[in-house]
Amino acid sequence: MALEQLLAALEADARAQADRVLTDARAAAQRIAQEAEERVARRREQVLEDRGRELRSAAEGALAEARRRGRCAALTARDQLLERVFDAAREQLPAAIERPDYRAALPGVLAEALAALGDEAKVTVRCAPSLKADLCRAAGSPAPTVSADPKVGAGFTAATADGDVQIDATLEARLVRLRPLLAIQLLAELAHPA
Repeated sequence: MALEQLLAALEADARAQADRVLTDARAAAQRIAQEAEERVARRREQVLEDRGRELRSAAEGALAEARRRGRCAALTARDQLLERVFDAAREQLPAAIERPDYRAALPGVLAEALAALGDEAKVTVRCAPSLKADLCRAAGSPAPTVSADPKVGAGFTAATADGDVQIDATLEARLVRLRPLLAIQLLAELAHPA
């Protein structure tokens, strides 16, 4: 019976060892599976964070681009509005030189232009045809040469004989010089109507 007991003891010992190995293997497998799940969860979190950053960045970029396009559209519309306003103003300039208040101010404007040219002995004034008589009457001494020129526009120009110095006193030129200030005032009124 000793052999049977020895075999039984060996068998029991082998079973116990197999159970320990199996228990250890199961524990190792569970640890490996848990570590793998944790790595997958961390990787998933990292991928989600990266993707979230990409999406936020793309959304911020799209928003910035939409704002830029919106500002561009607003500026374009504002420029078009200003251009229409100034086009309408330019259309009114030929009629403006026929107004009594313009005619009353004309001698003073001519005197300023002639003074700006200095003591030139020879000055030529070119003007809209309807202004020639008024400018001839307003000219002082020495009287400039006044000639009617329909190409001048609404008002007159005065130049030295050599043409080195020229004063553009047309309403078109004044409108161009005043355009930035007028545009600011117009846009301010549009932004805050009374």
